[in-house]
Amino acid sequence: MRKASVFSFLVLVLILQAFSTSEEGACDEKKLHQRCASLMDDYALVKNFKITTTEVQKEYAYMFNKGTTYLITICDDNVDNERIVVELYRAKKLIASSFSQRTKKHYNKMAFPCTATGIYNLRFSFTYGAKACGSISLGFQNARTP
Repeated sequence: MRKASVFSFLVLVLILQAFSTSEEGACDEKKLHQRCASLMDDYALVKNFKITTTEVQKEYAYMFNKGTTYLITICDDNVDNERIVVELYRAKKLIASSFSQRTKKHYNKMAFPCTATGIYNLRFSFTYGAKACGSISLGFQNARTP
């Protein structure tokens, strides 16, 4: 009888464990990439970034050209206000951010009309040191001539 109870208990634990590994805590990269791509409008995609806690505080350098508008789309799970923050720097000077410190509002798109050719840095982080995941897309659109 004792063996049957132990066996029943182990089966119950395995069943509960299987159900407890829900989508919470899992990152659906494909879904996030698709959502970010749908926000690109008529911009040409340059790069998709998969962002996880291991990529937090990473910085990427890109050459931006004068007369080109760049679009950065941010897609995350938005669980408990754990959001990705994207900051754009030029020569260590903050140019734009997807998070307003003043209003505490997050934006899922950033359009940047480049007025000076040069190296720009994209820095990714999570608000409040959160452990989450997401996707960021970078695209561009050349200036239209009349």
